[in-house]
Amino acid sequence: MIELNKEYTYQQICEELGWKVQAGNSKKAQINEIESCFEFYHPMNKKTHKEKKSYIFTKKLREPVKPSLENSKGNNNKNIKPMIEYLQGYLSDGFFGEYQSMTTWYCEILDLLDKELCTTVYQGEDAINAYCNKHNIHNSKLLCDYVSTAKSVLKDILLKALKNMEKNKLCTYYDGYIFIYDMGNRYGYIMTDGINDIIIGNETTVCNDLKEEHNLSDKLKGRQLLMQIYNCKDLTEAFDEFKVLGLMDSDEAIDLLNKELDFAHGEEHCTHIDSDHPLVNYYHGVCVSDMELVDADTDALAKEICTIIRNKTRKAMYSKGGKNSRGEKYYVYNEFEHSAEMDNIEKLLFVPCISPINALTDEEIAELDYLFNDTVCEVQSDLTKKGSVANSDLRSKGDKIVLSEEEAWELFS
Repeated sequence: MIELNKEYTYQQICEELGWKVQAGNSKKAQINEIESCFEFYHPMNKKTHKEKKSYIFTKKLREPVKPSLENSKGNNNKNIKPMIEYLQGYLSDGFFGEYQSMTTWYCEILDLLDKELCTTVYQGEDAINAYCNKHNIHNSKLLCDYVSTAKSVLKDILLKALKNMEKNKLCTYYDGYIFIYDMGNRYGYIMTDGINDIIIGNETTVCNDLKEEHNLSDKLKGRQLLMQIYNCKDLTEAFDEFKVLGLMDSDEAIDLLNKELDFAHGEEHCTHIDSDHPLVNYYHGVCVSDMELVDADTDALAKEICTIIRNKTRKAMYSKGGKNSRGEKYYVYNEFEHSAEMDNIEKLLFVPCISPINALTDEEIAELDYLFNDTVCEVQSDLTKKGSVANSDLRSKGDKIVLSEEEAWELFS
């Protein structure tokens, strides 16, 4: 039996569960199952201050189930199962039949992410800095990177869930784009998945042109460069401009969009897209036309989904990096320096209140008490219940001492 708050390697976990140690996709399936069944964190190597590959489990969500042979071949759907159940239990007929942006899905339809934060990161430096000051966030780049990564993780889970549901005849959905065009005195909208292939080809061309002009990564090409482009305001603005110009230059794309307008409004009653009424922008949208609905514990499922997103986002954040001029590998973020800030961001981003990632064991808390002659190390959320360490400066408080997470870790490094 796996014990909470005890460190385990992958091999030790398999031994406790009675599973055979695997490699390749079989190992990935086992790890995905383990990570979906527990809340956990990877402990810190106190000498290198880098994250280990071992696990410390802090809360059990459900019993682990040995992955089937089908799952081990890359078809593991454990991470999308909560989303499937949540969609069926949380949605109602009122959500069906209209394309909605991905942010609308995350924030208004599914109620998983905070809309203010999700929109703030795209409103420019002044808005981002104002938000950070208001909410005591010290690293604005970390905030933007975290939100962008979390939204990408959620998008992947949502689309995979819908695809799986359609395959099993549980829903019908359309994954396309919402187009905005200038009608002179107002904007018009058209939604379709009819030019997805044209968009992918056009964006690939634009990305490669920007790569050549701005000397972007030689290791990436086409739409693989989007993450690098979206990390730079000037490149993002250039990409948004050129992707629209590319579609306006495509007779096939404009013809298909105008046919969609005719179908929706009637040829005699709509303004067509042309040089006088050009496209302004477009963005990803999803339409669910029908779904088999069921009763479900949606509160618990929402927390489980957000825990999965949080774990995957942190793993991705701690993997961001590259090589310096000496060819040495470096990481942009690490648990030692940035986990406390991520705790604060997660409290703002996730609508459901999920359990924090724990930082200290009972033994370490006891040692802290001993080091300070039986004074109390006061931290947020009652550390005796394994809560997160408070992100505050070290300060005297009567006979108590308050530690930040970094200061607590430093005592054991």
